[in-house]
Parts: sequence; structure tokens; C-alpha cells
Amino acid sequence: LSLRLDFTKQGPTVDLDGITGSIAGEKVTGSVHLDQSGAKTRFSLIGSAGSVSLPSLLGVLVAWHRTPSTEEMLGAVGANTSEVWPLRGFSLGLIEKVEGGITLEAKTLALGSAVKLEDAALTASVGKDALAVTSLKGRLFGGDFAASGSLAPRGNGAELAARAEVKGGKLGELAESVTGSPLARGPFDLAFDVQGEGLSPPGVVSG
Repeated sequence: LSLRLDFTKQGPTVDLDGITGSIAGEKVTGSVHLDQSGAKTRFSLIGSAGSVSLPSLLGVLVAWHRTPSTEEMLGAVGANTSEVWPLRGFSLGLIEKVEGGITLEAKTLALGSAVKLEDAALTASVGKDALAVTSLKGRLFGGDFAASGSLAPRGNGAELAARAEVKGGKLGELAESVTGSPLARGPFDLAFDVQGEGLSPPGVVSG
């Protein structure tokens, strides 16, 4: 971790401007604004990076403090959970305490072990007790990818609603990412809607 930034604090507001440096060897730039004058902390985050993992970004919404026995009791961790998304239950209290916007650009944004979005641009916001991804665009499997969705607290877990599509994709790139070999060739278009609830990120993804 190596970062440089300009720090300014005036009353309840904090600004971190001109952020440059590297995290885990990846170049990052950006800025952060925080305003703690209201009931909720308002924020604005703008950043860019060479490579980013979406599961890692969502780590702030995971209950890392829970013990394995607690996870088993809640049923948050199953036998067939993903190897990429955190094997812990949700902790979405942060969503209810802040509101603001996020703008992120990345040369590569990993959505999963075999799904990596190139030239990604993400726009998201936190408000009305939900995390909303208003736009996620980039290149996937040789085609144009676009998605949007929301994540909202539901009891001890969360509810996910998302829509995504790939236009002009290449079957060879899709097959190679999954099997390691371009077993099929030709163009494809794909669109799907996802809705589910779960106590953990893998639970929401699988359910």
C-alpha cells in the first residue's frame, strides 16, 4: 500500500483529494468527500484503478467478526458456496448510516473467477436504505456488457435485484473462460434478470 493525498478538514466535512498511488501493486487515483453534519454521513467517492475485484469492494458489507459457529447457525454458509464471494453473512448496517454516490473506472473489474469485465465503468449510490448500482458497463466475452441492480437489507440478510445483458459476445471467449478451451464459435446476445434473498453473498448469488 502506497498512497499520496491532500487532506482537508473543515468542521464536519473531510476531503481527501488528489489520491494517487498503488494498492496491492495496482495503480489507483481518486478523491473522497465526507460530510457528517446530518443524521447520516454523506459521501462522494470517485476513483479509477487498473484491476478491481467487486467481491473485495463488497467486503465492507460482510460480517467478518462473526465466528464460524454463528455462520452455521444462521445458515449463511452452505456446502456449495462460491469460492470467490466472501463466505460470511451480511452486515448491512453501514447502508442505513450513510448516503452518497460512487463513480469507479477500472481496466479490469472481476465479478467472479471466470467473469472479468474490461474497461469497466461503475456508477452507484447509497440511499433509502439500499445500495443501488445505476449503471455498470464494459466489455465482456468480446461484447458490450451493461447491468444495473440493487442490494437492500432484509432481516439478517439481503435482497438482490439485478438485470444484465451482453450484446455481440463471442462464444469462443465465453467457452474458454469457463472450460479453458474455445469449444464453440460464433456471436451471441444474452439478457437476464436476477432476484433473490440470502444471508450471505454466496447465498444471494446461488438463491
